[in-house]
Amino acid sequence: MKTRIITGGLMGLFFIPIFIFGGWILYSVLGLMSVFASYEMLNMVKTKTVVPKSVFVFVLAYNLLFYLVVIYSAEQGIILDVVLPLLLGLILLGSLLMVFIEDMSFDLFAKSILAMMYPVLGFVSLAIIREESLAFLGLLFVITVSTDIFAYFVGVSIGKHKLAPKISPKKSIEGSIGGLVFAVLFSILYIFLINLGNHSIDLSFWMVGLLAMLASVMAQVGDLVASKMKRTYGIKDFSQIFPGHGGIMDRFDSSLFAAMIVVALVVLELI
Repeated sequence: MKTRIITGGLMGLFFIPIFIFGGWILYSVLGLMSVFASYEMLNMVKTKTVVPKSVFVFVLAYNLLFYLVVIYSAEQGIILDVVLPLLLGLILLGSLLMVFIEDMSFDLFAKSILAMMYPVLGFVSLAIIREESLAFLGLLFVITVSTDIFAYFVGVSIGKHKLAPKISPKKSIEGSIGGLVFAVLFSILYIFLINLGNHSIDLSFWMVGLLAMLASVMAQVGDLVASKMKRTYGIKDFSQIFPGHGGIMDRFDSSLFAAMIVVALVVLELI
């Protein structure tokens, strides 16, 4: 527990200023995290499948390329124009690897695509939200942190019905609902306080509540997806880059899912 607390404090000291200042430092850090998260996922796959070094190189390199191109296109307002060509290029190059690399099965190809796209889309989404608004990024973290904390405490206090017993036996339906409710309450409080200061988010309390509900659900889905992957491959954590906390995917799984749904809503002009 002591190690976990110390690591958590150091993570806060490192990440909070980076998210506040934004810019190229934030882009660089999130890009490196995206690449390392893909590395963590491929290492997970490697526990049960032969993963050639060429696949590692391809996944990590294309992850970085995808990240940089989407970040640039987002700044230029042409993000939808570049995503499809990037995805087509990914399928084409991955298919060539499957043809010419003997150990590159269709199963490994599919897992490699997931190992690449899951992290990069999530971290790109975090970067886009930050550049859109620091206050909006703060709202996202209020939702995910509130969901995580209160899902745990409500679940421990009154949880009786298992949410997904084969994936995460300790999670309960009561905890899930509790996390969602407190995420909504703290989100509305956050917006109220933000609008009193120099920053503001142009959303009604009703819209904030609906957004918090959706993002809270997606954050919990992200956590369960990560748990399912780890249970499938028999690992406790994706890595030990954060002592006491695990890897990048362990710490950011819920935030990545929530960020992706928020960016999707922004791109579709639903919020």
